[in-house]
Amino acid sequence: MAESFPPMLVFALLGGLLATLGWLVARSIGRVAANAHRASHDRASSSARIAATLAAEGGSPDHPIVVETTAIIDDTARRSLCARCGRDVLLEQHRASSVGGARLREVDVVCRWCAYPRTIYFRLADEAERVLH
Repeated sequence: MAESFPPMLVFALLGGLLATLGWLVARSIGRVAANAHRASHDRASSSARIAATLAAEGGSPDHPIVVETTAIIDDTARRSLCARCGRDVLLEQHRASSVGGARLREVDVVCRWCAYPRTIYFRLADEAERVLH
């Protein structure tokens, strides 16, 4: 005849299983909440980073990066970081343009990681002096 387990042992095992199950559920809920909080924080910091980048030098035609020669424009653009995630960018294309009588060089870059596009504006130093005088 098969031996039966004492009822206290059965209840203890069931209690342990229920406690473990409760812990696993609470842990997964905590992870979901933490991930949601992290995603919200990342979006907020990303928005702040984008705004700061656009307001910084090179972020708009009103605030171009002043360079001595066109030879350093591509390297300077490649060294810039993504406005959204802060990682490295790829140079897409560059072109010359004129904004308000000032001749600018516009460089389009895109992030290697999040594919966020951005235009960086440059002005040659001698052209900056002509605009100021």
